[in-house]
Amino acid sequence: MKVLAIHNFHRKGSASGDDQVFKSETALMENHGIEVVRYTVSNDEFDHAGILGKIKATLGMLWSFKNYRAVQHIIKKEKPDIVHIHTFFPLLSPSILYAAKRSGAKVAATLHDTRFICPCATSLRGTELCNKCGDGKYLRMCKYSCFKNSKIQSFIVACIFWYHRKRRSFYDQIDHYICLNENQIKLLK
Repeated sequence: MKVLAIHNFHRKGSASGDDQVFKSETALMENHGIEVVRYTVSNDEFDHAGILGKIKATLGMLWSFKNYRAVQHIIKKEKPDIVHIHTFFPLLSPSILYAAKRSGAKVAATLHDTRFICPCATSLRGTELCNKCGDGKYLRMCKYSCFKNSKIQSFIVACIFWYHRKRRSFYDQIDHYICLNENQIKLLK
């Protein structure tokens, strides 16, 4: 069996559970005889980009042609049985979901957080539980400056997630979800 494992690493030095799970899980699969092909990017790339690179990366959050083509190329070359996506936001973008699904391979996504429901990934507003965006009305994020405490960044992220919700990117392009708890399962329904 061959698995293409895809992940968008957080910034170097950040305490990220999904980064550690990705590393541990891919190593575990290899230790059990599963061939693993990795495709990863890091948010450090964004930090090192100039202003033009940051604008391009921000637009790529909606649809990354670069990562779409890269995933298509890897799938064509490696022919994985399963494409397992961990974290796609922000640099990989949901475009990789389309590249994976169109390849004919089975697509699985581990939900390390609640990003498919809450674009901020926490389902928190301040210290209070918040699932208001679960209905797809993401512009509420602007009112509360949910994303990085910025109305502008919240607006950009709200537009990205609104677009992909309308396209059903998180539903039609994924065959199987790996949920970490019952709350995630309830939120997805």
